[in-house]
Amino acid sequence: TLSNPSAVDTTYTFVLTNGTAGSADYTTTDVTVTVPAGATTGTVSVPTTVDAIDEVNEDFSIASGTASATGTIIDTNNAPTVATITPASATEGTAVVFNFTLSNPSAVDTTYTFVLTNGTAGSADYTTTDVTVTVPAGATTGTVSVPTTVDAIDEVTENFSIASGAASATGTIIDNNNAPTVATIAPASATEGTDVVFNFTLSNPSAVDTTYTFVLTNGTAGSADYTTTNVTVTVPAGATTGTVSVPTTTDTIDEVNENFSIASGAASATGTIIDNNNAPTVATITPASATEGTALVFNFTLSNPSAVDTTYTFVLTNGTAGSADYTTTAVTVNVPAGATTGTVSVPTTTDTIDEVNENFSIASGTASATGTIIDNNNAVIVAVNDNVGLVNGITGGDTGINVLDNDTLNGALLSHSDVVITFVPNGPITVSADGKVRVAPNTPAGVYTVQYTICETINPSNCSIGTVTVTVVSATMVLTDDVYSSLSCSTTGIIGNVLTNDTFNNSPLSADNINVTILTGQNSNILLDNLGNLSISNNIPTGQYELIYQVCEKLNPLNCQTARITIVISDLVRPTIAALPAMTTVSCGTILNFAQATATDNCGAASLSFVDITTAGNCAGSYTVTRTWTARDAAGNTTTASQIINVQDNQGPITATAFQQNVNVNCDAIPVKPELVFTDACSSIASNNYTETINNNNSNSYTIVREWLVTDTCGNTSRFTQNVNVTNVNGLKTIDSSACNGDSALINLRSLLPTGTSTNGSWTDINNTGALQGDQFNPFGLSLGDKVFEYKVVDTTCPQTYRITITVNDDCLVLECGTVKVFNAISVNNDGVNDKLVIENIDNTTCYPENSIEIFNRWGVSVFETKNYNNQTNYFDGYSRGRTTIKDTNSLPTGTYFYILNYTAIIDGKTQVKKLSGYLYINQ
Repeated sequence: TLSNPSAVDTTYTFVLTNGTAGSADYTTTDVTVTVPAGATTGTVSVPTTVDAIDEVNEDFSIASGTASATGTIIDTNNAPTVATITPASATEGTAVVFNFTLSNPSAVDTTYTFVLTNGTAGSADYTTTDVTVTVPAGATTGTVSVPTTVDAIDEVTENFSIASGAASATGTIIDNNNAPTVATIAPASATEGTDVVFNFTLSNPSAVDTTYTFVLTNGTAGSADYTTTNVTVTVPAGATTGTVSVPTTTDTIDEVNENFSIASGAASATGTIIDNNNAPTVATITPASATEGTALVFNFTLSNPSAVDTTYTFVLTNGTAGSADYTTTAVTVNVPAGATTGTVSVPTTTDTIDEVNENFSIASGTASATGTIIDNNNAVIVAVNDNVGLVNGITGGDTGINVLDNDTLNGALLSHSDVVITFVPNGPITVSADGKVRVAPNTPAGVYTVQYTICETINPSNCSIGTVTVTVVSATMVLTDDVYSSLSCSTTGIIGNVLTNDTFNNSPLSADNINVTILTGQNSNILLDNLGNLSISNNIPTGQYELIYQVCEKLNPLNCQTARITIVISDLVRPTIAALPAMTTVSCGTILNFAQATATDNCGAASLSFVDITTAGNCAGSYTVTRTWTARDAAGNTTTASQIINVQDNQGPITATAFQQNVNVNCDAIPVKPELVFTDACSSIASNNYTETINNNNSNSYTIVREWLVTDTCGNTSRFTQNVNVTNVNGLKTIDSSACNGDSALINLRSLLPTGTSTNGSWTDINNTGALQGDQFNPFGLSLGDKVFEYKVVDTTCPQTYRITITVNDDCLVLECGTVKVFNAISVNNDGVNDKLVIENIDNTTCYPENSIEIFNRWGVSVFETKNYNNQTNYFDGYSRGRTTIKDTNSLPTGTYFYILNYTAIIDGKTQVKKLSGYLYINQ
């Protein structure tokens, strides 16, 4: 604008000066403008230069005289994006370098993020972190370097993708590893019968499962010693170690360790089979016998065979036979390789001595047997001395020894019937005629000897004398110390029996066999009788008492034992609190009344204190107060007792709203439900459930029962009821009519109802005649009498009932035969309308005595056929009943069907055959 107008045209020069814009951005030449005479405004136009560089808006200044302004050049170029990325590849361990171009240059340095996404390459194969690259201002190209990871795995070439915005490319990592081979196999060994397991390593891992074959070659081991088949092992992808398992064969032969070799490629190792069979030893020797002068031959077996001949030494040891009876030198036997049995021969010496059969032992290692040399000379009778073991003198009785058991006749154990026995008595020890040694009961301890004589029965002069020695011992008594603790100052009488845990010959002590005395620690308040009963008197002072008691055997008075008795008297009895009132329950708001407790103690007085604990109930008005009394005596013994009072909100809510509980009204004047307000004395209202039911409903009246079940937060429920007794002003209306049971014409009962009666009612066949279908009544064939039907129109408040009584008689008018007509559409939706195929007048058997009908589907398959169709008991309702196998549990599908009706008609007294056919339509 100008300061004022001029009367002539005036020229003005505008000077341009760079700001952030430079000479490359606009025309910097000064601009001259001529303003017409009288004008005070004008314009100056400065051209700008277009480029492709993304840059900030730039400015310059314009001035004329003292007036100036700023011109802004608005950049129209978008920020450059990555336009292309060139695919690239590199050997693993070197970087994959991608070249990229930008959509246009930028006036400033610009940063771009390149996102890397796994392809067949994963995070272990390259650095997956997004890469950020800064492109200098003005540049339109750059590179992205993605480091890759070197590994030792043989794998296929892998790839990944790189992207920035919409531009992307694929990077390929070229593998430089050879396929792995078996590098080493470690030698291995195993005991025969178990697998030799070789560990092996690979030269490098593989990216896929790899299979290797291991060849087995015999060494000292042969095909009988191990499984020589080559072994194939699959090493999982990535693994560089594995194992080869070679089964070996177990045997029982003692042999040296054997070996074989295993190899895969250039790697090999030796497998050793360790023998687990010991050198064979003599396992068994069979006892043998021979008559003196002949050799005893012993059979023996070995524990296992040997691969070489083996020598065994058999050592002979005297038994009853001595060196004069047999050759006692050790015998050496050689067993051939592979054998497991042999024999040993021992010579014996003959003599003329009458003697018992004699024996010696033969042994090799742990195996042994007895060799018996059978005497071949005449023998004599021998009484062998007997020594009876220790006998309990208290019980006495049979010692279990028979002196004849070890006596011999002619070198063999004699039979008791072969001899007669006599003995010299010695006090309580006797020998019976059958050789049994007995000790009399209560025999004192000592050693007793009895001599006996045996004479051969058939040769009474052939006798031998023997001696029986019997040792009688005193009883073994074991006494155990007794401790009686936890006794109170008020304890009196027998506190136990000290003999309970003592034994006499390993059995409980009996007072009949012993005497009991106190040796030390006698106390006038403590008594111990001969039965072992320990008693204390009343008011014995507290403390610890110790006594030593002694038990002596009556039969052997010097046989005594002692034990210790410890008695501890304490005040262990707690005070007693008299019974408190049982738990009570009171209503909320009641003052709680607790009883005063009283306490007694057996050793003195007891103090009383109490604590009240209040426990909240399950609602605001319910809680429990427990008062616990504690009685404590001087010894610190305490007793507690509690009285519990439960405070309950057991009163249900009430209403302050007045309402009439019983109301009598007509059905057109039923009052609305009263709105009751409920309150609760101790808590709040939790729920208010209102229900409304109709009872005693009949055609003339019914009752509306309005009920409120109101529950407080403590669960107490109150019931409020209003009974509205409603009189139905419409009431029951009766209609009378009649029909003939010989007339097959249908009667529409709806036509008997008053005009304007609602069509929404329902029919009830009171007598269950089965003659009512919808509104249609068929009297044909019914018994004589009244048939009652009710039609009820449901109305919420004033329902209407019409009772139609039809008197069925047999006074029928003879009518002309009606025309047979097929109503050819049915719907099988059970709505009571068109639910069956109706053939008009077909049930008039006077005119049409016989008929048959068959219905076909569109394929010509019979879906229904019957004879004597009558619309009532024999009719088609849309379900299959034909000669074919169409399933009849579901209705037939919607569609067009075809029917053929054949029937006989009585026309002018003559029977004629008629036929009707046509299409039938079924809807669901």
